[in-house]
Amino acid sequence: MSKLGRTKVVSVRLDPRLYYLATLLGRKDRRTLSSVVEHAVDRLITSRLTTSELALWSTTPKTREHRLAAYHPELLPIGVDTEATDCYPGPHELDTILPTQRAEETNND
Repeated sequence: MSKLGRTKVVSVRLDPRLYYLATLLGRKDRRTLSSVVEHAVDRLITSRLTTSELALWSTTPKTREHRLAAYHPELLPIGVDTEATDCYPGPHELDTILPTQRAEETNND
């Protein structure tokens, strides 16, 4: 189960091989198939996204949108007006929210 206690239901398609092997892994680890899939997705996300990208998460949808607009506007859904900068905080306003990114940028320079 998710660390937040609430989960989203997602339908996925697995080819017969993946389904069978994921089911076996679930039996071996004493997990449900859903738990195996959630664990696999979590591992993929943490291995592919940077610390600053992982820090975009918030339990508040508006905060997530603001962070995404400030740091990765190219990833916003099509049609979102990124020119309306007054409604999104700039990166300097998110320093307290994303201190790890600032530390990484300083260390990489």
